[in-house]
Amino acid sequence: MRHPRTLLLSIALLLVPACALAQARLHVYLRAFIPLNHSGNPGYVRAVLSKPGMFVIPSPIPGDTSCFLTDNRLFTEDVDASSRATTEFVLVVANGAASIEKAGGREIHRTSPSHRVDCQTGADLVPPKTASVSNMHIGAPAVADGIAQVVVDGRASNPLVTPSPDIQYGGTLTFDTSRNTLRFRGSVAVFPAYEAFAQLNGGKVVKLFQSPPAANTTARDLIDFGTGIKLQPVDQTVRLEEAFRWDGTWSGSCRIDGAELPTTLKIDSGGPPYSGQLTLSDPAAPLSLSVDNGNSENLARTIAFRVLYGGEQSGTLTCNHTTGRLQCTIVAIGGYVNGEEVVDSGQPCNLSRNP
Repeated sequence: MRHPRTLLLSIALLLVPACALAQARLHVYLRAFIPLNHSGNPGYVRAVLSKPGMFVIPSPIPGDTSCFLTDNRLFTEDVDASSRATTEFVLVVANGAASIEKAGGREIHRTSPSHRVDCQTGADLVPPKTASVSNMHIGAPAVADGIAQVVVDGRASNPLVTPSPDIQYGGTLTFDTSRNTLRFRGSVAVFPAYEAFAQLNGGKVVKLFQSPPAANTTARDLIDFGTGIKLQPVDQTVRLEEAFRWDGTWSGSCRIDGAELPTTLKIDSGGPPYSGQLTLSDPAAPLSLSVDNGNSENLARTIAFRVLYGGEQSGTLTCNHTTGRLQCTIVAIGGYVNGEEVVDSGQPCNLSRNP
């Protein structure tokens, strides 16, 4: 191979990851919330006309004319959305072991303040109060043969009503690390609404399940005296999508002067910005080029490296990806013609990621 500074060099890289990620981080959050409407019981949820965007439900206490605030929302993946109870955690699976971590430093079990209000004005009648999380639990995770499991149990009651039945959700989460699937098998109460979402390695947030209030139900339908007759089963399995990771070792071939040369691109972890090595295995003249990424913008879809030879820039490496596909091009600087530096336009190719 001739010197890259004196040759127009077109390289099309066919890249596939050499190995899968060693660690899986599964972010999960389950919530119970009172929605701003109840299509199965029209009129049960009421708007506070003097305060647009505020919705209330009547007190479950016989003879009480006050109301309680809803969470003033519908289903949403927004991790900060209001709820009556939330269980949120990160399941970490690595080296044949599983553990539970907090997500973003937030408490694993959380409840939001309950508000007893005037039905007409929405004004608090008593100071708001937050429910205890003493009956919210998560079990010790277990993993075997790449399948991890963890049990969750979420129960909380209205702290402004005594006694008060629990809203509740619970079940077993089963994460198959080889198939990137997550199953929830358990139950939720018939009231209010329940939802669960999951996110693998910073990828797309996926809806695990959503359960609206059952038809003709109210807060009084939480009363079942521990019999479980007011629970409804949930059994859902979803496929998870990882965020694209640039770091790692990629291998394939590149076409130079009509010949296919084995090629390895190693992108170091810890970015952005990223750096690494591009190795062209030419039997006549093996070549190792440094790459670095000084601009970390648009890394969701595109990454651009400077290609260095002898400490000087000899070209650029640009990679784009869509779900499951990658396209890379090297544009090489190739010497001078009539005093002008010549730059090769490069040759892109479409690639598929190994399953």
